[in-house]
Amino acid sequence: MHAQVYATHGFATLMVNCRGSTGYGPEARRRHLQGSGPRREARDVLAGIDAALAGYAWLDGGRLGVKARSYGGQLADWLITQTTRFRAAIPTAGISNFVVSFNYMAY
Repeated sequence: MHAQVYATHGFATLMVNCRGSTGYGPEARRRHLQGSGPRREARDVLAGIDAALAGYAWLDGGRLGVKARSYGGQLADWLITQTTRFRAAIPTAGISNFVVSFNYMAY
């Protein structure tokens, strides 16, 4: 897991289980995400960061990064357009252009 690799280099890792996570089951996922786009999940991520910063004084809120994969990569893309809290972002395998993605899937 990447969290352990980052920890060996002195980085703290926060893994947020957002309200739209598959871990809550398909009905809860549909109920929480329907019509919301990434806004609710972004609030979960930002609230998790705020709680971690409040609970651990050694964390530096001025040196935050966001890394995520797949739908999380899409969420990371959206987060960096909505806030300046992150100094770095690694959105991996997320859809960042729905027009191009649709064109590839439509063949």
